[in-house]
Amino acid sequence: MTFATQRLRKSPLVLAVAAAAMTASSLANAQADSDLEARLAELEQRIVAAEQRAAAAERRAEKAEREMAREQADDSRPVGQDIESRLAKVERHANGEEGFSFNVYARSGLLIGGDGKSTEGGPYLTPAGQQGGAVGRLGNEPDTYAEAVFNYRMRFDNGARAKYTTMIADGVTTSNDWTADESSLNVRQVYAEFSDLPSFTGAFENASIWAGKRFDRDNFDIHWLDSDFIFLAGTGGGIYDMQFADNWKSNLSIYGRSFSDFPVDSHNPAEDSGSTDNLILTSNNYFGNWQWMLNGMSATDNDERRTEGNISAADHGVHTMVAYHGDSFFGLNDGNFKAAVMHGRGWVPRPRASGPMAG
Repeated sequence: MTFATQRLRKSPLVLAVAAAAMTASSLANAQADSDLEARLAELEQRIVAAEQRAAAAERRAEKAEREMAREQADDSRPVGQDIESRLAKVERHANGEEGFSFNVYARSGLLIGGDGKSTEGGPYLTPAGQQGGAVGRLGNEPDTYAEAVFNYRMRFDNGARAKYTTMIADGVTTSNDWTADESSLNVRQVYAEFSDLPSFTGAFENASIWAGKRFDRDNFDIHWLDSDFIFLAGTGGGIYDMQFADNWKSNLSIYGRSFSDFPVDSHNPAEDSGSTDNLILTSNNYFGNWQWMLNGMSATDNDERRTEGNISAADHGVHTMVAYHGDSFFGLNDGNFKAAVMHGRGWVPRPRASGPMAG
């Protein structure tokens, strides 16, 4: 009895220990499960964050690739265009279409007669007397003359072109090396000309404008006789190459220049001489090989010029010319020829030309 009783007393203790052990084990397992779940949740969050970072990195990489491709595409055009532009500019410089250019003309003559002494000469020197024809200027001019022309041409980004021209010249008749006392060095031309202007359309699309002091572009002469047929020159402005029809080009210009002093009839005794400040308004029209020029002239003070007899000096006038510019030597051979008829009325400084230098 006593043995049985002791076993019954120990059993609840064993059960309690077992229950406690089981409870501790359960709690430990629960804690472990909780820690594992937390770690799994943290790992999942880290995986999600890593996936987000990877996705963001992919987006940035794609964006960078797109931007790089776009920049490369944008850069490839200007580089190619820049190279082509620079090559074209070099070609224009090489061809004289842009940049600086320098032209010069000079002559110097020493004429020696049959007696071994210096003698006079000129383009109209002739061995046939007054009835003979001139032999021309080549080798017969005893002066020293030189002219230098400086041009600068440029082209703007919009396609417009500009040309700036300066011409200096000097001429003396002495044979000395130092000619400062009689030198006539001066600026014969200084002007600016603009063409291919984007704002010019229609009849003015191929026109060019100019302003300054210059020789007219379309002057022509008998050069071997030093005889100018048309010599428009002075200070003014104008426009070239207006295209009014397929076969009709026109130029318009105004020139001002002063002629030499002359005696005048004046109420003021101190003013016994005057000068002619002349204005020439010119319209030059070209129809194929034909040219029709019309000039209107107005002079200041010329009506006060002192004249002989009943002749009175005019202060305005009209001058016209019809010319044919042949592109062969009278149809016989290569070359060219010009034929012209001129007429003037009123104030016309020279019956053969619109200028003071026609011979």
